[in-house]
Amino acid sequence: MIENRTFAEVAKQYEPLIRGQIKKLNIYRNREEFYQVGLIGLWRAYEQYDQEKGSFSTIALFKVRGCLLDFLRKEARYSEQHIYGMDIVFDI
Repeated sequence: MIENRTFAEVAKQYEPLIRGQIKKLNIYRNREEFYQVGLIGLWRAYEQYDQEKGSFSTIALFKVRGCLLDFLRKEARYSEQHIYGMDIVFDI
């Protein structure tokens, strides 16, 4: 299935999978950034795919979703540890 196919072809075919996972995870900000993270997950699945371990679509789903969830966790951790200038309210 993946043999003799370029990553560009695979990325085009699996674009709905990435966008679907972004929607399922209720990601509404920075969608293009998350799409890029999803492409990284797809790339990892493409590079590590072994036919004996299962179908590519299943592996791609787990890799894409895993990368998206990892990135969400990192963003949440970062926002908890950093204060933005607009979040500060002064009582006078």
